[in-house]
Amino acid sequence: MSEETKVAEAQESSAQLFFEEKEIADVKVLDVKTPLGDTIYEVSFGNGFGDPMQMTNKKYAAMRTVTKSDATTARESLVKKIGSEVYALMLEYGLKFSEIDPTLNEVVRLINDGQNTAIDFLWGNNANFRSMLDVNRVLLEKYESTKKAADEKGDDGAASAGSTPDTEAEKQV
Repeated sequence: MSEETKVAEAQESSAQLFFEEKEIADVKVLDVKTPLGDTIYEVSFGNGFGDPMQMTNKKYAAMRTVTKSDATTARESLVKKIGSEVYALMLEYGLKFSEIDPTLNEVVRLINDGQNTAIDFLWGNNANFRSMLDVNRVLLEKYESTKKAADEKGDDGAASAGSTPDTEAEKQV
């Protein structure tokens, strides 16, 4: 069964579906996928709730409801779902208790590094509304832009052995 069919069946199963307090008006499957190959949707809301929102299939499935809820309740539900999946993944790897904190610290470091790189490159929305999808979108744009520039220059990214220092600090090293 295709993702489009799954979305259509979910929408038909109830007269109304909600994301937090917002009524879901339309769901479109985007051409882009998550890094693990899952579907990404553009979800539009009724009742004047602003711009459409991009979200993964997992987030959409975990947070859509047949009744309105508040943002805190919806977030708590999502956090519990993610927490149980992270727990299961750590169990699959057979982590030792001494490996849990370093593993979670690495996840936080990767997220922060990705966000900081994306901030340095470009942002198209308010910081309070940024998601991991926004970070991934910006990082993909940066990669494509960098790769295109390198391809146009014929640059493979490696510095020549005889290159000169660019700054006074590099000259002093």
